[in-house]
Amino acid sequence: MLLVVFAFIAAACTNSSSSSDSIATSSELFDAAGETVTLADFSGQPVVLNFFAAWCAPCRAELPEFEQVSNELDGSVQFVGVSTDFEQDAWQSLVEETGVTFPTFFQPSQELFKSSESLGMPTTVFIDADGRAQHTFSGRLSEADLKRLINEHLGV
Repeated sequence: MLLVVFAFIAAACTNSSSSSDSIATSSELFDAAGETVTLADFSGQPVVLNFFAAWCAPCRAELPEFEQVSNELDGSVQFVGVSTDFEQDAWQSLVEETGVTFPTFFQPSQELFKSSESLGMPTTVFIDADGRAQHTFSGRLSEADLKRLINEHLGV
């Protein structure tokens, strides 16, 4: 049992990246009012999809940098945040604390996160304008690395 716990912690703290075009674009996400959206609603534009959780220190650290890059790119890439927290209050508090203004959603089922085939938090998926996942990165991204990966995988 201890080995399983250690393996999970190691996976959650390890930087890794991969390319796979499968992600559940029809998976429902909930906004603060309880309305639903899907990733398909953002088709036609490149998307930086970031999975985060309130308990995740690296998530807390990178969210303000994601906000900064989102503002700098000014709509040329759609940033979307998805909380995998089980409680809506945790998600909303984290978004307020970090100053994030790009759209964030809540999905306690973690269906979309699981479809990204990632085990660690945070995870960022770079999705092209046609809705295909071009790259997935697990681990904390700095502002410079985020910009580099957006340019490399989304051409922006």
